[in-house]
Amino acid sequence: MTIDIDSGSTFTDCFITLKDRYLKVKVPTTPHDLAICFFDALKEAAKACGFSSVKELLRHVHIIRYVTTHGTNTFITRTGDAVGVLVTKGYERNLYAEEGESHPAFNFISREMVLGLDEEVNDKGEVVKAVNEEEVVNAVKALLERGANILVVSFRNAHLNSFNERRVKEVLNKYFPPHYLGYVPVILASEFCRRPDEVTRTNLTILNAYIHRLMAGFLYRVEDELKNLGYRKPLMTVHVNGGVVSIGKTRPIDTVGSSPVAGMYGSLYWSKLYGLKDVVTIEIGGTSFDVGLIVDGSLYGRERKLFGLPVKMPIVEVESIGLAGSSIVKVDGDDVKIGPESAGTLPGPACYDAGGLDPTVLDADVVAGRVNPDYFLGGRIKLNAKRAEEAIERVSSSLGCSIEDAVKKILDKFAEQGASFMKSKIEATGRPLSDFVAFVYGGTGPAHCLEILKRLGISKAYVFPFSSVFGAFGSSLMDVLHYYEEFKVLPLVTESKLALPIEDFNKVVEGMVEVAYRDLEGEGFKREDVLLELELEIREEGKTTIQSPHVILRGRGEAEDLRKAYEERAQRKAINAIIEVFRLKARVPLPHFTPPRYEVGPPSESEKALKGTRNVLWLDGRALTNIYEFEKLRPGSVVEGPAILEGVDTTYVIPRGWTFKVDEYGNGVMERL
Repeated sequence: MTIDIDSGSTFTDCFITLKDRYLKVKVPTTPHDLAICFFDALKEAAKACGFSSVKELLRHVHIIRYVTTHGTNTFITRTGDAVGVLVTKGYERNLYAEEGESHPAFNFISREMVLGLDEEVNDKGEVVKAVNEEEVVNAVKALLERGANILVVSFRNAHLNSFNERRVKEVLNKYFPPHYLGYVPVILASEFCRRPDEVTRTNLTILNAYIHRLMAGFLYRVEDELKNLGYRKPLMTVHVNGGVVSIGKTRPIDTVGSSPVAGMYGSLYWSKLYGLKDVVTIEIGGTSFDVGLIVDGSLYGRERKLFGLPVKMPIVEVESIGLAGSSIVKVDGDDVKIGPESAGTLPGPACYDAGGLDPTVLDADVVAGRVNPDYFLGGRIKLNAKRAEEAIERVSSSLGCSIEDAVKKILDKFAEQGASFMKSKIEATGRPLSDFVAFVYGGTGPAHCLEILKRLGISKAYVFPFSSVFGAFGSSLMDVLHYYEEFKVLPLVTESKLALPIEDFNKVVEGMVEVAYRDLEGEGFKREDVLLELELEIREEGKTTIQSPHVILRGRGEAEDLRKAYEERAQRKAINAIIEVFRLKARVPLPHFTPPRYEVGPPSESEKALKGTRNVLWLDGRALTNIYEFEKLRPGSVVEGPAILEGVDTTYVIPRGWTFKVDEYGNGVMERL
């Protein structure tokens, strides 16, 4: 049995696999303490599996993978640590960025918490000026007096020679021994990140420091409680690189954004199974509207920014806006605007009847008859339709229109804002909108996606029985994956001749491999279970990243293979090519859930799922609409819009002109007629 838990802004999702079947549960997220909803999810999982307690459940669990939004939420709420930063003198104001730039790092750290030290390492890696011991002591004292709880040291050219950074740490250990510094950690940028540019190294280290203590404390608290319940395996956290790692080897920054990325890996799985090259993914929950892309069969990503800070690293691109079920509706002249503010879980939309008064998208769905207030989340949460109508009535009064017209304005504006956002992201790829099919997930996604896609000219979309827990499904497909990076300049080709020093090359790689083996053995895996891949960043006319055909080179012939791999990737003959960055991936495959294929029945199977009819408000007016029980639809079932499919964890809204068909995997395929 495997368990995957994904803590979203509104709900915490759990995906449980038991050999050839799966179970799913959802519980409300407790944003004030994510550990509560983590264990609430385990309690519900125990009930779903027929166990009397979480302790009994854990005896049968092979692995727990956790997608946490703790770090992301810390950045959004700006509740991270007070970080003190030491840089090379002269770079205090811009942190190595271009002159004149307003550095976004100061959204998270105070300018008075950045001090410069008079030191220098030249571009050849030679120490021109060593740090002064007294200057270090005075600077650290000043930062601690100003409230620093964690320190970052990031000097220019430290990737070439980290002597001065390491010297700062030695001085700290001498004058501020552990019993004095207590819990105040020191992070050296040259150790934390091996990238050759100061901006990326500094930015990543500062971002990590900002959430380091808070996140480490939270994750270890969760793991300790699991141990108290008898679970002896390490808790695995999902990283943005598409793998999982034990919390003891997790850098907090690597978990930021892992929830939408987990969904992207789930989408990649289905795109390969269906043979689809270009896919746009739509995840709409309670707070955010996330869009990702698969282009030419690969996850779409570019070097980008994290919370405004540039990092020269490829990251799977998932863009978000505040547009979802709990998004607040505001009157804007004679129109409405939705989001980005959200009612969240508490107090939540007005229909939650928990004190929230602001009108939200979910309130509009309830008034329209799209969402059944007595069957929200399969009836586990009862919504108050009267409160929803009162909230929408305040919108209609401000607009001077009927409640129905106000609802249509809200639903139409939701589709308009969503389509505009998606269009800009797809057009950035240079591909026509019509080339894409959509994968839709999240608790709110299936209720609004087709009205959005119609505006974009996208005529086919897929939804999944586990759409509402899709991030947790995506993490269930992940293996243990450790990344290691080293900066080492070695010539590959000089004046068109192979010039690679094989012994030096192997020395770098063997050191990384040994660290990887030790780390994975510490997580309980054997060396023979580990699969190794080596990526190299090679600079000639720009930067080219290749996968090396060999991890360790055994002779000149394999060095020639490496050269050929580079020339094929770069599409030119190498003249003067230099290896700069070594990146090792160490993977341990884990058991994954394989979706079964079912026998496809006749389209008329849908009649068995028909629950009745309801008067529903659509964008083109009211219509008596067939209501189906989603879980009773079998492969081969076909439903024509207008129709509402009510599931235990989401609602599928099928407008007129669309059909919904259950395929052989139990997924829903929605096509425009």
